[in-house]
Amino acid sequence: MINKTVYLIRHAESEANAGLRTMNHAGIALSNKGRMQAKILCEFLQEKIAAPKLIILSPFARAKETAAPLIEGLARNDSRVEIREWPVQEFTYLCLTKCNNTTREERTEMREAYWKRLDPYEINGDGTESFSHLMGRVDRFLGLLQKINCSPAIVFTHSEFIRATIAKINSPYKFLDQDLMELFHKSRETLKVPNISVSKIRIKKGNVSITKPSVRHIPLEAR
Repeated sequence: MINKTVYLIRHAESEANAGLRTMNHAGIALSNKGRMQAKILCEFLQEKIAAPKLIILSPFARAKETAAPLIEGLARNDSRVEIREWPVQEFTYLCLTKCNNTTREERTEMREAYWKRLDPYEINGDGTESFSHLMGRVDRFLGLLQKINCSPAIVFTHSEFIRATIAKINSPYKFLDQDLMELFHKSRETLKVPNISVSKIRIKKGNVSITKPSVRHIPLEAR
């Protein structure tokens, strides 16, 4: 089994992050600032990280749009890289019909009510998943990383998925219950995952470690 390094990257600023109304959770695009951030990220990755052997994409548009400058740059340099789409999309827990054409601020009451219930098996409405399902996706994701035979790899994903991955690696749970869900919810306040932040996963002899999200590569004016 080879040692592996995997870079876990949150997408650049989206229109939702910028406070705009959105219609389709999976199809939310990057903001103008987000497109600038994606280019800055591409330059950093090409300069600081050896050519990736594998790029893993969330199926959501904002993650793919963030990865686009890097993929295009690698293609221009004739770099051989495999591109795959994995289920590393954002945790979608609020009913999509109720959230249609709303801003993040307008969803605050629904969001707070959901987390107050602390039900890891709740399905809130159409197009949503339970907290249990999110943690199951993280388990499968880490299992797939153990099986890949290349390094380095880059994963373009989302804030809640990154938090869930950090929680799983640093505090492997035995039981999926309210206590775990509450711990995760509290981490949403204490563990910041800014746009285009980078966390590094190291897999050595089957053991997995992860760093906290870092934005040291981002100029202050682009944060």
